[in-house]
Amino acid sequence: MRKELLASLTVFGLMLAPVMGQSVKQGVEIPLKQQHRMKNSIVGSYPQQVDWYSWSGTAWTPSQVDHITYNGLGDPVTVINDLAAGTDVKITYEYNSFRMPTLILIQNLSGANWINIQRSRFEFDSWGNVTLEVVEKYQDGEWKTETGIKLEYELSGGKPVKYTISHYNPQTQLYTVVSRTTQTYDSNGLVATMMNEVYEAGNWVNSSRVAYTWKSADEMASMLMENWETNQWVFYGRYDYTYTTYGSFTAIFNIYEPESQQYMPYLRETTTYDSHGNLTLQTTEAWLGIMWMVTSGTKIDLTYQGNNPTQKITQEYSGMDYQNMTKEVFSNFLSLGKEEDIVGAPDMTVYPNPATDQLNIRLKDFPVNSSVRIEILDFQGRVVTTANLLTNPGTLLMDLTSVPQGNYIVRVTSSTGKLLQKPVMKR
Repeated sequence: MRKELLASLTVFGLMLAPVMGQSVKQGVEIPLKQQHRMKNSIVGSYPQQVDWYSWSGTAWTPSQVDHITYNGLGDPVTVINDLAAGTDVKITYEYNSFRMPTLILIQNLSGANWINIQRSRFEFDSWGNVTLEVVEKYQDGEWKTETGIKLEYELSGGKPVKYTISHYNPQTQLYTVVSRTTQTYDSNGLVATMMNEVYEAGNWVNSSRVAYTWKSADEMASMLMENWETNQWVFYGRYDYTYTTYGSFTAIFNIYEPESQQYMPYLRETTTYDSHGNLTLQTTEAWLGIMWMVTSGTKIDLTYQGNNPTQKITQEYSGMDYQNMTKEVFSNFLSLGKEEDIVGAPDMTVYPNPATDQLNIRLKDFPVNSSVRIEILDFQGRVVTTANLLTNPGTLLMDLTSVPQGNYIVRVTSSTGKLLQKPVMKR
């Protein structure tokens, strides 16, 4: 698992990432709703202090203390990183009426003052889709745009069927169209195909496409990937999925070999969650012809007191075994009346899982036309995107077009404080 720098505000991710050094034709880039830069969190937890330690090889050494404040809904308002060595950092968040972040400001401590360094700004349409993302650097007394993304959507029945992405050009200070994605749905409302195109020399050019099959509304069976080469679609690879408890899963990537016209095992990815919905193991293995060999991995050991985690130890695979990397000690928890642990509760179903650009959420025993808040959180507790919706007898639709590939927690909170949570993967 790659550690993120607090001051690094990446605004977009790739639809198809390279696999083990293989060349994958990159399709549409999916911008993400800016993640809260909190390095603390575990599912359903609101610690106001997090003490960080790094492993020296023989002992844990204090490295940082995070001081966190929240609003009444549990959204972080400020996070101050008090570093043992180096310049302290302060992150401040602002939200719109849908509880989506509209501004994330990063400042460094200089003497007794916080000095502006960087900020991210976000705009949304009436559906809650992000339409603009801008990262700006404070320089010479003013904010100057470093990167930016604009999005335009075409919807059908509330579902995105096409979206076009433009990138900011620092030289021209204009936005230029770069890519678009078109997707179709099957008779069950699940994503069936997704095609990516790039804009080149005034024309749309095919780039990549994906076809999906499903075991059920909750579980994907396979994902077939093709690239556009020499004016035709060429098989590239296929993912096959199996599932176990708490949403844990194994995904095997099979790469297509043109000579034999067969799919051969190449990579195996295993992701395991505990009963609280927190990540405990994530590994990637390579197929050696006769056995799987671990190439990278992360182990997380969590200690709980009730439903609150009090300690988190993260280990990384070194090539031989797992070695200590960081320890987080959580304390001074804020109670928002939402601490019950009902991860995977029978009164909430999410599908497809893995999801692509849309997530269906079916709630049971909820009053019709009652207000609920839906949040997508990463496994460090950072809110990636949110929506405020009214319940109905059918399913609620959560737009994931701006969420990068990865593993998340879906958290649904009712107006009465009832909390439901379940892991989900975004592909």
